[in-house]
Amino acid sequence: MYQFTGADDNRALKAEKGMAATGGKRIHPLTRISRQAMYDAFMRDASDHSLTASTRVRAAFDALYTACLQLVDTQDLSADSGEKFAETVVARALAAMNLPGKDASLVSKLAGWVLHVAPLGPLPMSPEEAVALAERVHRTGRKDNAQSDS
Repeated sequence: MYQFTGADDNRALKAEKGMAATGGKRIHPLTRISRQAMYDAFMRDASDHSLTASTRVRAAFDALYTACLQLVDTQDLSADSGEKFAETVVARALAAMNLPGKDASLVSKLAGWVLHVAPLGPLPMSPEEAVALAERVHRTGRKDNAQSDS
């Protein structure tokens, strides 16, 4: 199961700072505004070359996972098992997105590494590949979500 590290706390603090535009009001963590702030914070870390490759790949997954959460209704999911919850969120988001098969396979591979192997190697992909994948998922999810809202 995922254990938070100091780097995770730091990313969360950065994301909270991103909510300053709300006039200092605390925003419920499940709103799209806070999810976007979290996505941005994770992507900054994923692109930060001063961090280890493993941390950067993990941060890219966290950004990707945040994008997946925007597409999935999690109210009917049990949070008993963090791994099972995350796997279900990713699977449902992939089903909801019109993501090319190769990208869907890479998302599953990345999720498997994060949930069952990380931070150990070998990495499932380079940090740059993970960042590019997270960006594609984010773009696709936003496009698909906008179409379903109209």
